[in-house]
Amino acid sequence: MDTNEVFQIDETLKTLASFKDAIGMMTMNAQSFSSADVKLLTIDNVTATRENLANGTYPIRRPLFFVYNTEPAKVKPTIKAFIDFVKGPEGQKILAGL
Repeated sequence: MDTNEVFQIDETLKTLASFKDAIGMMTMNAQSFSSADVKLLTIDNVTATRENLANGTYPIRRPLFFVYNTEPAKVKPTIKAFIDFVKGPEGQKILAGL
């Protein structure tokens, strides 16, 4: 049995495609959704789609959490600016494209 440890999604996709009947685990993002070389796992008849991830139907997912102090006086301006960006339309557009 061969094993390969990789750290980037493009490396993961390349490695999975290079082995017949390979199984791997990776973050589902624009690159993995658009790859013709790998098939994302369907679980309990639920396909791995962006919509199923977003609405919680797909049973395997990991949320992204930002943990920060909500007391305004204790939040550095740069952190507040980043959180505001992520919550805003431009940040949400970027996250939707992952």
